[in-house]
Amino acid sequence: MDAKDYKKSVIEIGKKAFEDVKKRTSSEMSNNKSLMIEFARHGELYSKNEEIRLMIVGRATGCFDEEKEDCRVIECENGNQINEERLKHCFEDYNENDHLNWIHSQDVRKGNKYIDSFSFFSFSKKVYLALMRQEQDYEWFKKICYTNMFKIISTKGGNPSVKLRNAQKGKMLEIMKVEIDYYKPTHILVLDSRTTKNHCWHDEEFRECLKEYVQKVGAKISFSDRPERREHDPLLEVVKADFELK
Repeated sequence: MDAKDYKKSVIEIGKKAFEDVKKRTSSEMSNNKSLMIEFARHGELYSKNEEIRLMIVGRATGCFDEEKEDCRVIECENGNQINEERLKHCFEDYNENDHLNWIHSQDVRKGNKYIDSFSFFSFSKKVYLALMRQEQDYEWFKKICYTNMFKIISTKGGNPSVKLRNAQKGKMLEIMKVEIDYYKPTHILVLDSRTTKNHCWHDEEFRECLKEYVQKVGAKISFSDRPERREHDPLLEVVKADFELK
């Protein structure tokens, strides 16, 4: 799959996902609420490594910054009509121009704390280093791919509701398959929960469909418990076992 086919596929599925969201979550889109979408992003050095390509999968895209004109925003006005050109612009700007350097930036909302020091990314870094068998790599974030299970949220902030997640679930799985086909990761780390018995966003059907597809393309996948407020070493050992690392 080349870049042109990838772009065409994710935009077409993304548009259908918005249509599903409109139909099934109309009450959540009252008062002309805007939605945003964020497709997979990759570090500028991701394609340089042919042997190890790590894709990190989170739960949902981050909150919209109202102080900035954010191209990820898809206005849903005039009967919740979606502007297709806006959707294309959203993909082009963030996919082609914005890599993952923001992971090493400071979050002023958290007292200028570096984002890559947060548990989600510090644990992701440990997994990357284990795969690469390295002690340190300060540019690790430039060498990964990053995406989310649920890519559509309200610009008003907060996590998507169960209804909003269910409305996009099928299409998000389709988009993730296209992302996997395009980025060709060798290893995929899903940071949600290891089993559906714990608190997690993906249900068993989503998990098994994703796992089956990843195995079909010859990659390895690990579903890890979230690293926040947990000891990282035991979680890392589980991931290393899934990835068959000694």
